[in-house]
Amino acid sequence: MAQAYIDGGPEAGNKMMSDFDAVTQKIGEDVEGMLEAKNKAVEAILTNLKEEVQAEHQVADMNTYFTIAFVILLAVAMAGNFVVLTRRVMRPLDKIVESIRQIGAGLYDQPIDFANRPDEVGEIGAALCAFQENGLKREQFERLENTNRERERLRQNHMETVLNDYRDVRSSLNFYT
Repeated sequence: MAQAYIDGGPEAGNKMMSDFDAVTQKIGEDVEGMLEAKNKAVEAILTNLKEEVQAEHQVADMNTYFTIAFVILLAVAMAGNFVVLTRRVMRPLDKIVESIRQIGAGLYDQPIDFANRPDEVGEIGAALCAFQENGLKREQFERLENTNRERERLRQNHMETVLNDYRDVRSSLNFYT
């Protein structure tokens, strides 16, 4: 276009200018159309991104809720295990210790409540029952032994008395002879 002004002067340049204005207007409209299409595409991409981010937030929230629910469920399960452990193991162990103390102190007539359980605690209870029975038998044997010793002592005392009486009678008889 500058060449048209140089070669043909202002008249040739101005003539070309009217075509130039139409072409530039067309290019401007095309650029505006492309910009508008690009802006729409960017808005669509942003909208999709926002939706994806929201969906990811929802997934993250659900994961958080599931994690919290799992932790709560785990805590409840642990508390339940603690209660079961306390009731099924710790309390019977306390009773076992108390029964052992009583047997050690010579109290063989105390009942052992847990001897009939179908588990290890029941086996310990059955063994403690055997200790109890053996302790009772030993006590009975000791009483019988003490009774026999007392009888023997009384018999020996009686024999000594009879022997002393016999000696006294014999001495008396020797005195007269």
